Amino acid sequence: MQATNAAGDTRGRTGPDWTAVPLDALPFSTMNGLDLSRLAPADAAATLRSFDRRFRAAVRPVNDPEVDEWAQIPGPDGHSAVDHAAAAGRTLIMLHNALRQVLTRDDPYLDEAVLDPTALEWPATTGPVDVELDALGHEASAMADLVDATPGPDWGRAGRAPGPTTVDAMQLVREAVGSGVTYLRGAEEAMAAARPD
Repeated sequence: MQATNAAGDTRGRTGPDWTAVPLDALPFSTMNGLDLSRLAPADAAATLRSFDRRFRAAVRPVNDPEVDEWAQIPGPDGHSAVDHAAAAGRTLIMLHNALRQVLTRDDPYLDEAVLDPTALEWPATTGPVDVELDALGHEASAMADLVDATPGPDWGRAGRAPGPTTVDAMQLVREAVGSGVTYLRGAEEAMAAARPD
């Protein structure tokens, strides 16, 4: 059942059978001590656009085949720097798709991975480093464009996730920023461990 406002609009509203997800329940938004509760759309878009540059600086700081080899070496968590970059790109695709659904459909059902990062199963990366970095940069820029184009009233629109819970558009954007920062730190740690002393 949906709650309806005075104008009869049910889009993106939380009904009595659905509970809004508190920000601190979203996995990536709270990892590494992040506090994204006050992150505004413009700041989120700027951060998303910065991921292309920041991941390139972390994973491929110089154009050198040896550095590309380091990027493929598993780090302390068992994943290489390029694995983290690829996972960041794929997670952004999932969250970008969820954001599009929330902004264009009434009460869409969202993938369970929006709330549960253990449901994310990204394969190990075997392709060229540049391919993964290009894909990540493209997706981050595309999501930033959508954030910039979203009018203020639409940030309250929400979708349904398993629980049952609702997740609003701004929470999805904050989660995208949190996922990028989390994977970036993983890439930096993997590269630091892979570099010879």
